[in-house]
Amino acid sequence: MVRSQIAEAFYNKLSGTSDATSAGTYVGAPDEPSDRVLKDILPEYFFAKVDAYGCDLREKVTKQLTPQLLSESGIAITMAEEPYVPDFLKESKAVVWNISNEASEQNIKEIYRRVKSLICEPEEPQDK
Repeated sequence: MVRSQIAEAFYNKLSGTSDATSAGTYVGAPDEPSDRVLKDILPEYFFAKVDAYGCDLREKVTKQLTPQLLSESGIAITMAEEPYVPDFLKESKAVVWNISNEASEQNIKEIYRRVKSLICEPEEPQDK
């Protein structure tokens, strides 16, 4: 599935920003090269599931997570499973969301719920 692209699209739509960036831990492997357009590698029925949330992922391009990209992020969330978790990610303070790599309605709904709660969490009170 493309869990991080889904989370990125949901975050950017719900927040009205383009702050979220998606990058995968397995992208770039011989059987999953980087810089592929999602509409070229995923079936149309997958996109219909995400379209229901007002997000179109067809033109999104796969990107590899790098140590530099991770260090530039304010918060990092990972859904990667072993053996696809690089050491630099294991050693980071990334938040782990245990959501399986299956393009099910339930998993997409869970990503939406978690992104929404991430955005709607009240900020810590500021010292006066």
